[in-house]
Parts: sequence; C-alpha cells; structure tokens
Amino acid sequence: MLRIFRTLRNRFLSQNHFGRYALYALGEILLVVIGILIALQINNWNEERANREYQRTMLLQVREALETDVRLLEDEIPYAERYLGSVHALVALKNDPSLPQDSLYTHLQRVMSYGAIFTVNQSPYDAIVSGGLDRISNPEIRKGLSQLYGFTLENAKTWINEVLRTELFDKKQLFARIFGLKVTMNDRQRMDTSVRLTDPSVIYDNPDFDLLLSTSGWVIPGTLANYRNLIAEMRALSEQIDTELKNLGE
Repeated sequence: MLRIFRTLRNRFLSQNHFGRYALYALGEILLVVIGILIALQINNWNEERANREYQRTMLLQVREALETDVRLLEDEIPYAERYLGSVHALVALKNDPSLPQDSLYTHLQRVMSYGAIFTVNQSPYDAIVSGGLDRISNPEIRKGLSQLYGFTLENAKTWINEVLRTELFDKKQLFARIFGLKVTMNDRQRMDTSVRLTDPSVIYDNPDFDLLLSTSGWVIPGTLANYRNLIAEMRALSEQIDTELKNLGE
C-alpha cells in the first residue's frame, strides 16, 4: 500500500512539474511574439515618419518651384500683351494712311525686339518621379503633378519652342528685308538691334509687311493662353500642396 501511495505521489509531482514548465514555455513564446509585434509596430512608425518627412521635403520643393515659376510667367504676360497691342496698332496704321505715324517706330521696334523666355523648374518633380510618384500619398496631388508636368507643361514647351520661336525667327528675317536693321554696341558691350526706318510709306500696300504682321501676331494669343493655363494649374496645385503640408505637419 505504501509503495502504491509513493508511486501516485511521484506521478502527481512529475505531472505538476511538467505543467509549470509548459506554462513557463508558453509565457516565453508570448513574450517573444509580443516583442516581435512591438518591433514591427515601431518599424512601421519609423517608416511612416520617414515617409511623411520625405513627402514634406519633396512637396516643399515643388511648392517653392511653383511659386517662382508663377512669378516668372506672370512677368512675361505684360510683355506679350504690349507686343500684341503693337501688332494691332501696326495693322491699324497700315490700313489707314490718314493716322499719324508718330508711334510707328515704337511699335515696329517693340514687335521686332520681342522674344519669349520660357523657364520652368521641373527638377523637384523629376526627383519625385525618380523616388517613386506613389510615395506621395495624396492621389489628387499625384494627379495634379502628372497633369501639370506631364501634359500641360509639355504642350506649352512645344508651342513656345517649336511654334513661337520659329515665327519670331521668320519675323526678324522679314524686318531685315522690309526695313533693314541697324546693329550697335551698347554700354555693356552687347549688341542692340533696331529697325532702320527710312521710308514709313513702305508699310502701305506691301505684301511683305502684311506677311510680317501675320507672322508676328497669330502666335501671341496662343502663347498668352499657354501662360495663363500654366499659371492657373500651378496655383491650383500649389494650394493643394499647402493643404497637404498642413496635414503632414509642416
């Protein structure tokens, strides 16, 4: 009987010891799992913080570029408008010989000397594309960036570089043929080109002068439209970026 009792006691103690060990092992596993989950969460927080910082940095650069580009484009509009006004004035003068010619040289010189400057800083957008456009979390901003730099800007570049500048070059050739050009050196040792107006009556009934006015005038409304479209899109995108930067904690 005593032997049986001792056997049962030993089995109980052995089973109790195994239970404590199993509970301890389970606790260790839970601690490891919890540690892994905490590490993953910390890693996710770090990645999210790094991505937010990346977005803030890149969007700030885009916004600064947009603000500068808008100012440059806005500066171009008055010159183009004055140029177009001079073309209209020259059309009126050549169609009505009774109008005074006091302003003829001024308008001719303005039309002859006009040139287009098209400078847009695309490098912040290129940097975003290089890093992955999908890293910008706001879908509307991604769409705005793609629309502006991938479509509107490319159309404006094509118009100004391939259409306007070609017409401006042809225009100068016509000026040289109709009036002659005078080239001088200014105080900064740079060449100045001016119209050599010896016979104002050359503007009347002159097919070359009609061609000059046509060449000079038809591209400017399209150029102004491109400038204004770009400015409108840039301002809208800049406003979206302002809102997003506030959300990101600028």
